[in-house]
Amino acid sequence: MYQSDNETELGKPVALKTIYPELEEEIRLNDIKVPLFVYMRPSTANNADMNSRLGVSLFANAMDTLKALDVAFDSLDREIRLGKKKILIPSTAMKGTVNVETGRFERHFDVNDEVYQGLNMGDDSEIKDIASDLRISEHIEAINAHLNILAMQTGFSPGTFTFDAKEGLKTATEVVSQNSKTYRTRNGHVRMISEGLVDLIQAIIQVADLYDVFAANGEYDISLNFDDSIAEDRTTNSAYWLNLVNSGLISKGYALEKILKITEEQAAEMVTSMADEQKKMQPEAVDTYGM
Repeated sequence: MYQSDNETELGKPVALKTIYPELEEEIRLNDIKVPLFVYMRPSTANNADMNSRLGVSLFANAMDTLKALDVAFDSLDREIRLGKKKILIPSTAMKGTVNVETGRFERHFDVNDEVYQGLNMGDDSEIKDIASDLRISEHIEAINAHLNILAMQTGFSPGTFTFDAKEGLKTATEVVSQNSKTYRTRNGHVRMISEGLVDLIQAIIQVADLYDVFAANGEYDISLNFDDSIAEDRTTNSAYWLNLVNSGLISKGYALEKILKITEEQAAEMVTSMADEQKKMQPEAVDTYGM
């Protein structure tokens, strides 16, 4: 830490206790088996430096496409602004004001007016409409083309990003089957993040054990569960496992584990609880579980 009276100079080193009286200058930790920091990066190839272990942004290879999208959207906005309906009128019908300096009457044109002053119209003083055809569909097609390129460059399936979705929402089953590239990209990022989170949890446990926050007795397992709700249709998934239960191929507890993503012990407790509840029910109210 440095202290300086001049913002242009780094200053002189001072003790940490100057600001942090309870912080030691140096702390040595013994019996450390894993690093106390974790570096996590996305599952994206670093083509800027193939020899580097550093990661790159998900859209690092799509900067040109993002700039092209910005230009295309600006062009659409400009098309709408300049494509407003306008009117050609004689110059005598234009608005005007008196110049206070010269005393002359001057006609002016306001860019926000939907009126243009025509050329010398002579005896033709007819007011004429100008209505330009807006190229909205062409702009939307161009934007969607750039979005498909962006999806390809960032590891998503074509159609993941759309500017004008006419097909409506798709089911999660379609996401898994049709957008397999999106699903593979997602799994790649989950794998990289999982490895980093496991290392981070191990470091936290090690520090906690070192300072007697809690003891990490013996071996332990670290499990991570990432929700697949975006790429997984819960209704279809539940119907699949319930069909296996009704066919007698798997137990109710195993189906609950898969549907609710819970442990075997939690599933066993739920099965026992359901059995106890159904014992209290009237015989005619017993459902298909047969308990």
